[in-house]
Amino acid sequence: MSVTVQDGEIDVLGMSGDEFDRYRDRESPVYYDGFYETGVDEITILTQLGEGNHRVVFDNSAVFGSEPDGEVTFEFESVVSL
Repeated sequence: MSVTVQDGEIDVLGMSGDEFDRYRDRESPVYYDGFYETGVDEITILTQLGEGNHRVVFDNSAVFGSEPDGEVTFEFESVVSL
């Protein structure tokens, strides 16, 4: 997955569906190894995920590391192969 941010930075967090529920409830989720990047403006993440329920979060809050200044525009591309 590649992410490019214009005029700002975001946090990119990968986790399971169950951990996303914890994230949403403001608890401390467990992220996938190599899939927790904070304060990024451009990144490529290469990983293999097994079968299951996965979530990718693009976070524009000060909670995890980025320093938001209003709205952030970004593009991402995800390539999936089976």
